[in-house]
Amino acid sequence: MKYHYNTYSMPNKKIITIVSLILVITIIGIAFSGGITGMASLEKESEKTNIDQDFLNEAALYENDDCEIIEKVYTELEQYTENECIKFPYVEPVCETGNLNYTLSKQCYWSNNLTTLNTRCSITNIDGVEGDFAIEIGIINKDGVRITEQQSVSIYPRVTENLKYSYDIDMGTCYCDVIDIPKREVCYDNITYTEKCYDLKKYKEVEKTNLIEVC
Repeated sequence: MKYHYNTYSMPNKKIITIVSLILVITIIGIAFSGGITGMASLEKESEKTNIDQDFLNEAALYENDDCEIIEKVYTELEQYTENECIKFPYVEPVCETGNLNYTLSKQCYWSNNLTTLNTRCSITNIDGVEGDFAIEIGIINKDGVRITEQQSVSIYPRVTENLKYSYDIDMGTCYCDVIDIPKREVCYDNITYTEKCYDLKKYKEVEKTNLIEVC
């Protein structure tokens, strides 16, 4: 058996392979070149954006050059709670019983040629109401024995009554005393205080500040 070879088959394959490699390299180069160009373009665009922003900021700075920030003070009502206690008066009538006020004086004198000793007792009601007084009036003899009797008298306010007692004796002294003082009821208002506490809402002025721009 005999084999026949085409003398042009191997060289044709090599040529095709070389051409394919050249095409692949060319495509890769074009893609790489486009990528670099794109990145450069993006960097230029970003740089341009930064330049534009700096320009705007500088323009705003020049634009607000005549403006200033000032502090304005104002007052405002602020609510707060305060505990406050209030005293309330409570009036209660109180009545007490007491003696009427009075004054008492006595006078001794002799009569019938110094054989009769006389006692005069003067009592004055200096209170504001009438009262019935019981008086013990008499004499005390030389032995110190008291010889008396009881007399009663009703006396109006600011009035003086005189009582008299006489006893035949040659030596002694007079005696007078109130043994029953009339009573009276005295009433007055007794004031006491009760305290109650409340939480009261109040308001006060508070100073506050606010910053404003004036151009």
